[in-house]
Amino acid sequence: MDLDELAADLRIVPREMPPLARHVAGFPRFFAGVLMYESGPSAGEPATADADEYLRQYYDAKHRHVEVARRYRLFEHGWNRDAEVLVVCYGIVSRVAAPLAADYALFRPIRIHPVLDDELHDVASGYREVVVIEANDGQYADMVELALRREVKRVPLMGGRISIEAIRDGLDRVLAGGPSEPPVPDASTERRAPSPLGIG
Repeated sequence: MDLDELAADLRIVPREMPPLARHVAGFPRFFAGVLMYESGPSAGEPATADADEYLRQYYDAKHRHVEVARRYRLFEHGWNRDAEVLVVCYGIVSRVAAPLAADYALFRPIRIHPVLDDELHDVASGYREVVVIEANDGQYADMVELALRREVKRVPLMGGRISIEAIRDGLDRVLAGGPSEPPVPDASTERRAPSPLGIG
């Protein structure tokens, strides 16, 4: 698709609103989603129709991220390493889940992305089950499953319910062969008191 060709048929409508900021020559303005030339004679100018510039910037950023990630292969493998079940969790969820230390092994990635494929594979190979507990609906579990090339069980903690009770209920449910989704109560038929914060 040739954007210049398409642009020839577009009707330009004059601006009625003032710009967000005044452009100063030599200082690029940033708009999310707009690619700018980073250097050279066109530095600071939009490069949205320049596929070559896009590829240069994209792969430069990707290679920087991969190089930094290579230096930070950080994780914790702990709790009861002799357990049959490995729990994978991170952030606040790993701290809330700490009371489970006697019954489960833990893999706590400190670097989330890119996934610690080799480290995770080495640790998980010794466990009968792998359960990912996260404050999402399985996004990290999907990445862990791809890295391990085996099914993992999932305990999503949704709606701000990050508690040891929710974690224990989820583990009991999925390890007994039940669904990852918790039971969802029916909608209330009574008016609820407003939140003290005025939200919800």
